[in-house]
Amino acid sequence: MDFTAILELAPFYLFSLVFPLLLIMWQIFGKNESKFDWIVRFIFSASSIIWIYFLLPWAGLNYYLRYIFPILFLIASIYSFRRAWKIQLKTSPKINAKKLPLFKKLGIKEYFYYACLLIMSVLFLLTAITCFRAQFYPVEAVQLEFPLKGGQYSFGEGGSNSALNSHYGSKSQRYAYDLMKIDSLGFRGKGFFSDNLSDYYIFGETVYAPCSGIVLNTTNSSEDMPIMQRNEREPGGNHVILECSGARVSLIHFEKGSLLVSEGELVTTGQPLGKIGNSGRTTEPHLHIHAENMLGEGIPIAFDGKTFVRNDVFNSEQK
Repeated sequence: MDFTAILELAPFYLFSLVFPLLLIMWQIFGKNESKFDWIVRFIFSASSIIWIYFLLPWAGLNYYLRYIFPILFLIASIYSFRRAWKIQLKTSPKINAKKLPLFKKLGIKEYFYYACLLIMSVLFLLTAITCFRAQFYPVEAVQLEFPLKGGQYSFGEGGSNSALNSHYGSKSQRYAYDLMKIDSLGFRGKGFFSDNLSDYYIFGETVYAPCSGIVLNTTNSSEDMPIMQRNEREPGGNHVILECSGARVSLIHFEKGSLLVSEGELVTTGQPLGKIGNSGRTTEPHLHIHAENMLGEGIPIAFDGKTFVRNDVFNSEQK
């Protein structure tokens, strides 16, 4: 992996791994000069953890870290709360230290410090609320069958606003989903950001028609790209576009030469279409799917009657 790719991934690692760990350590080892000091620290750290919980595509590192970090933070907060309030437990050694005051005399630097933390806390919480609202779609969704079988699939992108869906700025792809396969331990592949395409569990998986209709367009000759190297000249890569009940459904990033259908062909729900590759404008193997109406406007997609957002998981049994 080249240096440019490392720089691109650095913010992801920072916010998904380093930042939560620093917050947890701050709760455990941070010095409290008053109870208010602990309260402000907790508000800032808790709002940050909530923001990270909603915002980051956790399957890119490990899906279950999304739940592990909040649990660790809660344990650290209970420990630090007991220390700040000098709460004595029957099963623990006696605490002889003097209890902290609720407030201490503050100078200009302390006022500025607390104000910055509280303002950032409000911003984190507002962003978290925006992420939560992304699960509510403003227009009716088209009902489709899930296009993959035999495993757990995490939504790397999905939602009704740009906070959780990087496709939202595109008129036709506004409510697109990006799907990755994860194993029982929450990993999407072997190793972190492996250079080997076959190390990603979703690579080479069969894609099935999510609806019955006609094939409007296909491409089958686009090269599969190395990890983190996007094909900007052919952003759609190998793809299949279906017309189903008044909607156009696009499935993108197939493996070169793997398509089993051609333009003008009638397909039925569940019919194999091809295999997932890494063609087009993509950083790693995944399935992109979006739907649009005949005016080219994106419309939400529902699987089993439910719409999804980033970090949701769909369990698809092999049929």
